[in-house]
Amino acid sequence: MIVDRVTDGTAASTDATSASAGGQTPATSGTGADGRPAEDPAASTGRTIALVRIVDARNRTTLYTKRISGNSPATAVKTAAYMAAGWVIERSNVVPPWAEWNAGAAEALAVHTEGGGDDDGGTASASSVDGTAERPTTTQLLDAVQHASRSGLLAVEAGNTLSMEKRYGEALGYYARSSALYQRYMAGRYRTAVALSLLASDPDRHWWSLDPAQRASAVYALVGAGEVAAVDSVDPTDLLLVSDDWGTKACRTAEAHLVDLEDRLHFSRVLVASLRRRERSYWLKHLWGGGHRRKRLRATIETARVLVHTRRLGTTAPDDDIERMARKYATHANALYNLACLSVTGLHDGEQPLPRARRARAIELLEQARDAPGGAVLRQGWLLKDPDLDPLRQEPRFNQFLDTILP
Repeated sequence: MIVDRVTDGTAASTDATSASAGGQTPATSGTGADGRPAEDPAASTGRTIALVRIVDARNRTTLYTKRISGNSPATAVKTAAYMAAGWVIERSNVVPPWAEWNAGAAEALAVHTEGGGDDDGGTASASSVDGTAERPTTTQLLDAVQHASRSGLLAVEAGNTLSMEKRYGEALGYYARSSALYQRYMAGRYRTAVALSLLASDPDRHWWSLDPAQRASAVYALVGAGEVAAVDSVDPTDLLLVSDDWGTKACRTAEAHLVDLEDRLHFSRVLVASLRRRERSYWLKHLWGGGHRRKRLRATIETARVLVHTRRLGTTAPDDDIERMARKYATHANALYNLACLSVTGLHDGEQPLPRARRARAIELLEQARDAPGGAVLRQGWLLKDPDLDPLRQEPRFNQFLDTILP
């Protein structure tokens, strides 16, 4: 793919990697039909211009053309490249619908992948000084969601960012939106359940402080998620009503989502789901290699369901049950993390100290999760914000553990 840049009327070019989808190879050019640099009013303002032209590699027919203007060469070239990528992804037969992008959402794709914008307001940014990609700001992510309103992937990313800021009610809105759009998007459904259970920890702070319109939007997205309404007689609209057992209702709704997810991971349902052409590669990954990916996901969901159920009942999980699951899921990082949270759930009421043995066991499970396959996903940012781990904050060993994982 060749990208020609025009800055203040001066042309420059750079090489980029070509991409293809179904035999079509995107290419970009900054020249007009007469072979001279394409002109644009922005050229006289010191902005960078890139002309994206995608052609069919088989017959050289032009399939798509778009002029991109940016505040810097990096911004214009990256946005142009993401626009070409979005055009390819939209026409791909192997990208699941929840991960779909299109050329119109190129800037949103750049934000999701690259992170923060230019100092002068550009959407796509270069990497940080140390060569690693910067994370987008919350404002940038939420704005990107508006430009890619049907991206389940981006909605979940926005929800994750809001959760890191302990804005669980707002996060639920994005997770539920993703679940309503794509009921088979496992990450969206799982995060919806987690957000509901976190809301139950302090409804006044995390739920009732929201604008009524935000609460209604989140609840009706939960209704749109479908089948969960029939599980355990759960009616998500009950979450709009003030009641003494609101936390219990939130946890029951979360359990319903997790039960439905477990059912969707049965071998027969995964096999049927893999018949959908655009989702085929996603679901077949859950069957390959003895179904290890499916087993890991089921382990995560089962331990999360036990955690939510324990929170709903206001009880503590027996030591024997925790140890049994810890042995069963000794190689599943996410499941071990959930068990660490389960170890300290319901044992600290603000007056009675948490039993020392339980605190030590929770930290041991976190260390096992870090060392298990997939443990690299653990991040300091999340562990520092997760309310389930609040009883461990003052433990020296917990703080030492934090030093061993990435920020």
